[in-house]
Formats: sequence, structure tokens, C-alpha cells
Amino acid sequence: MFNNDNQVAVVLNYSDLCEICDFYDVSPGEISDNPCYARYIADHHSDLQNLISGYVEMGEINRDICNDFCYACATRI
Repeated sequence: MFNNDNQVAVVLNYSDLCEICDFYDVSPGEISDNPCYARYIADHHSDLQNLISGYVEMGEINRDICNDFCYACATRI
């Protein structure tokens, strides 16, 4: 099990730290100053990664739908 300092260091080294800070509306400094934030973020990191992945997948699907719709409109003109 991590101690508070290790947990904070691990979270601050996540490759998606910017997204984490945006999602939770915290700064890296706030994570450093509040180890409970780091613990919560670490405990829920996979959930946030899944959410981000889902949005990426939906973005690709939405782009395909828009392309199909635009093509259908263009062929009717």
C-alpha cells in the first residue's frame, strides 16, 4: 500500500494529469497539498480513463455519422 507521499507522487506522474485536473477542477498543487485528493483520484483513475476512452469512441462514431449525413445531402443536390 502507498503512503500519502507515494500516492501523491504517483498521481502527479500520471500521463493524463491535465485531463484529471480539468475533470476534478483541481490543480497539481491542490493534489500535492491534499493527499486525500490523490487517493481518490488513484482509486477512480481507471473509471476516468474509461470515460475518456468512451468519449473518444463516440467522437469517431459521430464523425462517421456526420460524414454519412453530409454525403447523403450532397448527393441529393
